[in-house]
Amino acid sequence: MKRNWQGVILVGGASRRMGQPKAAMARGSSTQGESLALLLQQALGMPAWLSGAGEAGVDLRRVDDREKGAGPLSALLGLFDAHPLGNFLVLASDLFVMNEAALNWLLAQGEQMDTAALWPLLPGRHFGEPLAALYKASAAPFLAESWTRGNRAMKHALPAKAISSPPVPSELVTAFQGANTLEQLQEIRLSCNLED
Repeated sequence: MKRNWQGVILVGGASRRMGQPKAAMARGSSTQGESLALLLQQALGMPAWLSGAGEAGVDLRRVDDREKGAGPLSALLGLFDAHPLGNFLVLASDLFVMNEAALNWLLAQGEQMDTAALWPLLPGRHFGEPLAALYKASAAPFLAESWTRGNRAMKHALPAKAISSPPVPSELVTAFQGANTLEQLQEIRLSCNLED
């Protein structure tokens, strides 16, 4: 039986480098936000939420960031402010080729995790991916402490002892890679033989 994870799509960023809201961009015959929401609902059996005030490309329940425009740490703290006992599967809106196999792998890792968070480790990275990740309620005090210290960088938001970082299987790596510019998005789509 799966742990009771709530799926969340992060839509608080300004998307300045992309030049348009990522979640509202086309993905096949729908939007990026709609595609991620459908994936999360299929994987978890319940509607996803949106975190942040950005354009989402889909109409879902929203949870406010702790402080608007203050980055992903603010988004996560907003989730825990609203739902202190929540367990969250968080996806950034720039994961343009996230798919069912990758989500199922992530959830399977979550069934074995004994840490507060699980950040999948991509090749060549020194720390896991915090924006395609799992956060238990026990992560909240660590995140709040980081916020209080004035640290806003996700890579330092949790101590190493609080994070599991299983290596992403080679066939799923692209699904966990985000695109912040149109050039990066084109590269990812070409690597997956996607036309749009």
